[in-house]
Amino acid sequence: MKKYYTPKKGSWMVSCASAALAMVVSIPAFAAFQPSNSAHRSMPSATSTHHNVERRSMVTGANAIANRPPAKPKTKPNPQALHAAALRGDLATVQKLVKERVNIHYMNSDKETALHMAASRGHLSVVIYLLNNGANLNARTTGNWIPLHHAVRFNRQKVANYLLAKGAPAYYKTSDGVNSLDIALAMGNQRMINLVSHYM
Repeated sequence: MKKYYTPKKGSWMVSCASAALAMVVSIPAFAAFQPSNSAHRSMPSATSTHHNVERRSMVTGANAIANRPPAKPKTKPNPQALHAAALRGDLATVQKLVKERVNIHYMNSDKETALHMAASRGHLSVVIYLLNNGANLNARTTGNWIPLHHAVRFNRQKVANYLLAKGAPAYYKTSDGVNSLDIALAMGNQRMINLVSHYM
């Protein structure tokens, strides 16, 4: 018969005591390497930090918009400045004002437009620019004068020729009942008479 090994009572108790002692020693050592719950809670995650930064930047941006001074309303250009520029032949200023959406049809107390002004002084480049940007070729003053009448009266032959070529009516009469040819005859300028007669 086989003999089974039976541990002695003293050795078995010693083994149990050794195992218990090993567990007691190993538990604190293992716990030392584990982060505590409180430490874990105190460390913010990368996601929460990102959201906090985003929230702060949104609040800062909102405050900046709220504290921004109100934008000044854009002032419309003065149409009287257009008249003055057309009268002196200042094409650069006329172009600037027109690009700023000045009222190109503005009339003074006599209902003269910027085109009347430019035509009376013979500023052909200004006349061309105004017409190309929507000026009324046959705008009428209180005396029913159109820009052509001004050009003829002040002997501005190049301007008169251009206006006539663009379709200004040579036969159109003022409130006094005179047309461009009548005005040219009254001024006694033969070249202007010939020019207007050609379009009659």
